[in-house]
Amino acid sequence: MEKKNLFRRMFFWVVFFQLFFICACSLGTKMKSVKTYKELAAVSQSPLARLYLLFKPLDIPGFKTIIYKNTKWKKSDSPIILDSNVMVIPGVTLTIEPGVEIIMHQGARLRCQGILTAKGEPDAPIIFRSPGENQYWDLIECVNATDAKTEGFGTITIEHCVIEGGRGVVVNSCNAKINSNVFKNNVSSPIRMEYSGGEITGNQIFGNTTEMESESGNGSGIMIYTDKKVVVINNDVFENISMGGRDGGGGIYGFAYDTGEITIAKNRIRKNKSDRNGGGIVGYKCLITENIIENNYAEQAGGGIFSVQCVIENNRIIENVALKGGGIYSDNCTITKNYFFKNNSPENTGGGLFYYGNGNVSLNTFLQNGEWKRFTGETIMISGGPTLTLNNIIATFGHALRIQSHSLSPDMNANDNYWGTINETEIEALVYDWLDDSKIGIVNWKHYQKSPVKGAYTLPENEFQDINVDIKTGEKHQLWGTIEKDLTIGGNKNTLFEITDNILVQDGVTLTILPGTTLNFLDDKSLRIRGRLISEGLKKKKICFTGKNGGSWESIIFENRSIGEEKNIDNELENSLLSFCLVENSKGIIMDGKGADLSYSTVRNNQNSGITIKEAKAKISNCKIYGNKSASNGGGIYIYGSKLVNVFENEIKDNVAEEDGGGVFAYGNRSNTAVNLIGNMIQGNTCMGDGGGVWASRSSIMENKIMNNQASSNGGGLYVSFALINDNRIENNQADQGGGAYAETNSSFERNTISGNRIRREFGGAAYLNFWGMSIKNEIFSRNVVEKNISNVTNGTGGICLNGAMEFENNIINNNSGIQLYNLNASTENPFEAQGCYWGTDDEKKIEGYIYDGKDDTDLSVVEYMPFVKSRKDIHIE
Repeated sequence: MEKKNLFRRMFFWVVFFQLFFICACSLGTKMKSVKTYKELAAVSQSPLARLYLLFKPLDIPGFKTIIYKNTKWKKSDSPIILDSNVMVIPGVTLTIEPGVEIIMHQGARLRCQGILTAKGEPDAPIIFRSPGENQYWDLIECVNATDAKTEGFGTITIEHCVIEGGRGVVVNSCNAKINSNVFKNNVSSPIRMEYSGGEITGNQIFGNTTEMESESGNGSGIMIYTDKKVVVINNDVFENISMGGRDGGGGIYGFAYDTGEITIAKNRIRKNKSDRNGGGIVGYKCLITENIIENNYAEQAGGGIFSVQCVIENNRIIENVALKGGGIYSDNCTITKNYFFKNNSPENTGGGLFYYGNGNVSLNTFLQNGEWKRFTGETIMISGGPTLTLNNIIATFGHALRIQSHSLSPDMNANDNYWGTINETEIEALVYDWLDDSKIGIVNWKHYQKSPVKGAYTLPENEFQDINVDIKTGEKHQLWGTIEKDLTIGGNKNTLFEITDNILVQDGVTLTILPGTTLNFLDDKSLRIRGRLISEGLKKKKICFTGKNGGSWESIIFENRSIGEEKNIDNELENSLLSFCLVENSKGIIMDGKGADLSYSTVRNNQNSGITIKEAKAKISNCKIYGNKSASNGGGIYIYGSKLVNVFENEIKDNVAEEDGGGVFAYGNRSNTAVNLIGNMIQGNTCMGDGGGVWASRSSIMENKIMNNQASSNGGGLYVSFALINDNRIENNQADQGGGAYAETNSSFERNTISGNRIRREFGGAAYLNFWGMSIKNEIFSRNVVEKNISNVTNGTGGICLNGAMEFENNIINNNSGIQLYNLNASTENPFEAQGCYWGTDDEKKIEGYIYDGKDDTDLSVVEYMPFVKSRKDIHIE
């Protein structure tokens, strides 16, 4: 019987070990076939798998401990010591009980690719800390957290934890709930969410820096970069410092891209610092609402908030400081219903708000913002064209509003604001715009609220709200400011006026200046006409616009800010009038959409084009325009547009252009001829580009004397295209090529005298006709006198160099140096016809010697010059 029992026991163990061996082999085969951590997690929960892993642990480089099964860290095991890196593989959950303390040694990292659930309780928080001072642990890193049940992204939960002395929590490509924790004294962003969604609520975040994140350094309290939805609500973020990196964000950094949505709401963000931007918040495409943002500091821009394309509403922004935008620096944001109080930045940088771009700023209340150190500065600085309406803007010192837009940019809309006063003189003094600085634009503020704006943030009753503004005063002979009703100045004994600041003549208003009056402008001051200027002097009682004591002032500007074609037409019919005037030592006369008629006047010694005309109908006649210098085109006159400009019988002398058109630059920008230059003396002008005397396109140039001009490039007398050039004397001009004229396609030359011109290179002492293409529409060179022109190059072309097809006939081409006619047309083109011309001889061989064509170079076409005229008397130039 005993033998029988023994046999049974032996049989049992044999079978058991056989089965165990088979299972072990099967498990071993299965374990070897595992390719992902997720597959490993699926097979690792069985007792045999645990036994297998006991004898053959996983080997993941950089991680000493691998958690490959669902694990719970219990309070009874506390404290838990992590002296090396720990990995939680995908599909595995690590749960930490309330009250557990985890001591993480220097450099230790907890990396979770499964699910981390760390839910403490208010009276039993979970603590992550270092073993001692300056022994910073690495990260709690949750990456691609995978839930074994859902086989998708799981949710990381961190609640009622204290996380200190390390580099914080990183959530990458996960969902996360980070609620009711304390993050303190960490050396990197304590909460960093990348490509993740979730919520960050009810946390205390303080005493953290980004000193160990020199490459990033953004968001020393919270850093979010995501294309998902993240809400940041009811956190207390204070005394954090953002160091290094590109953007900043002393408290919070949020960057939403693609379909990302970041809401930063109902937080208290205070006493944070950034060595770059955004002492409190840096936001890109975020909703920032109902926060208290106070006492934050940025070394660069945005003491409270640095924002790009954000919606910022219902926040209290108090006592923040930055180098630019003490309260908020905004780039194309919507800013509404916020309270700005005692924010500070240096003068010219926007103590309360620096706004760049276009957008809407409305229903905000601004009080006591500026440069507190010197009680100057401004509440709001604008660079761009936002709509600034329905705000309470109370500047108890300094300016309420200052702008940086260009002087000719559209007016900024700042209507319907309450400025703390209903005295228009005081409001004008509170707004710093073109009236104070000729280089910037104009603010429209005339429609203003007479009491605090309803619906905006309510003005506190106990805060100082009295404005302190310097009102400009002056003597009777001093003029400045806005002219809003018809005004006549001068006459009798009041003939000398000092322009101490800029003057704006409003639309529908006429300023009349009587003969014999002198206006002395202080440096950089301007007269800007939106209505009408009547300045008609007499031959012996001229009206003078000059700089005080010979100083340099700005300009006279005629501009049209009307809307609609009908209004434009009306304005054109009522051009301003200037006759027997002197305009000197300024940046000239500028017509921008509104024209003026000038006659018998002198425009001289201006550091810009003497007269600039852009899309305006104008007439300039019997004027002297000399000694002006432009840094670009058009030393004497610059014209651009499609509206008719007549320039008749003027003297245009000794002007300089750094680019094209020393005397005149005229460009008609549509198919019609827009500029007529008729009967002018254009002499002694210089340019660094083309067209020493004239550069013109889509213009007519008739009966002018174009003499002694010089171009550094082409066209000493004139450089033209699509132009009509008739009956001119073009003499003694100089250029590289085309000493008298350089012409491009669709130009017509008839009855001109082109003589005594000189080139520094080889082609076209008289003219270079570059009529590319084979169309001969409007391409004419006929009945011109071309004599005594010179090329400085041996065997150069003192006469005419041409390319392309044209009507070339009945010209006198005689006594020029070197070659009289150089044909650049290729041999593949038809012969060039130049019949009926006088060449100074009736000897055919001599004429052939004067012409360079296919007979001299087989790559060129030949010139058919016969029949030719044997006597110059036979060519009738009328």
